[in-house]
Amino acid sequence: MHELLSHIPASHLGLLSKTTHRTMMAELLRVALPTFGFQLVGSGDGYYAGMLLEGGPAVRSGLLTGDRILTVDGVPVASSPRLDWRSDDAYITDERDPAIRQLMAAAGDRVELRVERRAGEFANISIGAEEYASFDAARASARLVRTGGKTFGFVHFWFVHLAGVPELLQEKIQGEFKDADGLIIDLRGRGGSATEVSRIVTIVREYIEKTKRPIVALVDRQSRSAKDILSYEFKQLGVRLVGEPSAGAVIPASFGDVGYDSVLMFPTFRLPNYTDKLEFKPTEPHVLVERAGLFAAGRDWIFEAAVREILALANAAR
Repeated sequence: MHELLSHIPASHLGLLSKTTHRTMMAELLRVALPTFGFQLVGSGDGYYAGMLLEGGPAVRSGLLTGDRILTVDGVPVASSPRLDWRSDDAYITDERDPAIRQLMAAAGDRVELRVERRAGEFANISIGAEEYASFDAARASARLVRTGGKTFGFVHFWFVHLAGVPELLQEKIQGEFKDADGLIIDLRGRGGSATEVSRIVTIVREYIEKTKRPIVALVDRQSRSAKDILSYEFKQLGVRLVGEPSAGAVIPASFGDVGYDSVLMFPTFRLPNYTDKLEFKPTEPHVLVERAGLFAAGRDWIFEAAVREILALANAAR
C-alpha cells in the first residue's frame, strides 16, 4: 500500500496504524499517552534512535540520538511485535522523509534494547513506558545556554499543538529568557496544526522589534506542515535558519478508517498563501548543516552550529 500511494504526488498521504493515528491526535490535543520517549528512524536495513523527547523516559534511561537499535527484548528490531508501522509520507522519498516508526507502549511496559552506539561499541538500555507528551518535552527543553560571555534562551517545540505553544513561548520570553541576549527556537521534528502559526509569528515579530536581539531557528527535513510555514515566515522576519531544508509538506490532512486497524491519512484542502508556495518547495536554511544520524552518540551538529551562529550575531549587533 505504501508503494501504491507513493505514486500520488502529494504530501500528508500514507496508511497508518490505529495506534499511530491515536498518537497523532493525542499530540494535537497535548494528551499524554504511554511512551518510551523516542522514535526509530530508518537507515539502510536498520533503525537508529531519533526524536528523543527531552526529559522523557528514553533520555533518562541513557539512550542517545544515533544509537543503532539492534534488538528489542532480545528480538531483532524488524521482527519485534512492538514495532509499529511507518508513519512518513508515501510520496516523499526516504532520503528526504525516512521511515519513522515507534515502539508501541502500554502503561507499565518496559523494553530491553541492545544498541550499537558507535561501530563495534554496544550497550544495553532498559526503558520503562511513561505517560509523556511532546509538550512536556518542550517545557523540559527550555533552558539558558551560556557561551562566549553571552546567554541565550532555548526551547524545542516538537509539535505545534492546537493550543499551548504561543503561551509557552511568551511565558519564557517574559520570564526565564527576559534578559537573554537572543533566542534559539528549535523547529525540528514533525509538524502539527497551522491554526497557531499566526500567533507564534506575531510573538517572534514583536520580540525582534522590541529587543533588537537575534533569533536563530533550527530546522531539518522533518520540519513539516505548520513548521514548514513557521520556517518560511521566520525567514521573512530575518530569523536565521540553521540546519537542513524543511520538508516542503504543506497540505492539511484528514483521516479515514479503512478497516483492518488501518487509518488512511490523505490531503484534503489547500492552505491559502502557503500550499502553492511551499508544497514540495522546502525552505532553505541560511546555514546548511546535516542532522546527526547513525552513530552520532548523542552529538547534535545542528544545535552546535546554531549556538555558534547566534553568538556571532549577538557580537556583531553589539
